[in-house]
Amino acid sequence: MYRDLDLDLTAEQAALREAAHRFAAKVLRPTAVALDRLADPAEVIAERSPLWRALRDAYRLGYHRAMIPVELGGLGFGGLEQHILLEELGWGSADLAISIGVAGLPFVIVAGTGNPELIDGFVRPFVTDIEARHIGCWAITEPDHGSDTLMIGTPQFHDPRISGQAIARRDRDYFVLNGQKAAWVANGTIATHALTFLTLDPGQGMAGGGVAIGGAAGVFSSSAAPAGSRGQVTLYKNPQCDCCEAYASYLGQQGFSVKVIPTKDLTAMGEKYGIPNSQDPCHISLIGGYVVGGHIPMEVIDRLLSEKPQITGINLPGMPAGMPGMPGNKPDRLSIYEIGKGSPKVYATV
Repeated sequence: MYRDLDLDLTAEQAALREAAHRFAAKVLRPTAVALDRLADPAEVIAERSPLWRALRDAYRLGYHRAMIPVELGGLGFGGLEQHILLEELGWGSADLAISIGVAGLPFVIVAGTGNPELIDGFVRPFVTDIEARHIGCWAITEPDHGSDTLMIGTPQFHDPRISGQAIARRDRDYFVLNGQKAAWVANGTIATHALTFLTLDPGQGMAGGGVAIGGAAGVFSSSAAPAGSRGQVTLYKNPQCDCCEAYASYLGQQGFSVKVIPTKDLTAMGEKYGIPNSQDPCHISLIGGYVVGGHIPMEVIDRLLSEKPQITGINLPGMPAGMPGMPGNKPDRLSIYEIGKGSPKVYATV
């Protein structure tokens, strides 16, 4: 029983309830009806699905950042405001309300770390997103259990012989993940980032667990830092290209010493390294023994340098707006490709 619950809402709380109820009635309920009529689940998450319009509308109202502190660009809702919002959204559509609520969870956890680098890399792009390009999921459920493992009274809660199926094992300064999460994780089919429950010590059952924040660039623990070794970068660019200079400055801000070399032979250089002509990058950087083509964000480079895959490098074709060194807003999700033998494979999606 809540003995201290105040049923008298402030003017701001009442306005929130009315606005959320109006959004639920005009957007969520019609969207839920339309989605229920789709026979194929793939249609629900397809590019032209009404799901995306509803999510964009929710993001433009700021509902995705309700639990992010105000000083980081969020709404900073307290417990009562969160309950008001989710209750009204749930009245319109329980499943869409869950989707909107879960979308922010990875970013809320990152905000709570106080780590400036993680906040800049994850939280700030999320709070400024009005196109639903950053979507979180809460990856608890595994093939053998659901989120009920967190509930007092379940066997998983008190039996140390029962542990999770997604295992994180330390390898020097990093963790190697093995295992599986279930396909029905909320937002799992559309998420760009995951708040993932992992087992660190199976001998302790569910008590031997932890969480990690996963994104397009890989998986990071809540105390993760960028790859420690920063060294020399050689960046080759067309002589007239200003955005390449901006990207060089970006790398410099990340701790690299950058040497810029103008050249008119970028295409030939790309061919030498195995970059197809159809995927020509804006510039080519040599970083840590790898070829890095184009305006690739630092978190993807950190992943490359930490994983050390047996490839020549990675490449982002063209000059996409909104990427490091490029002005404007990123138009859509972008694929970063491996440079190696055979057809290009996607290394990361940003």
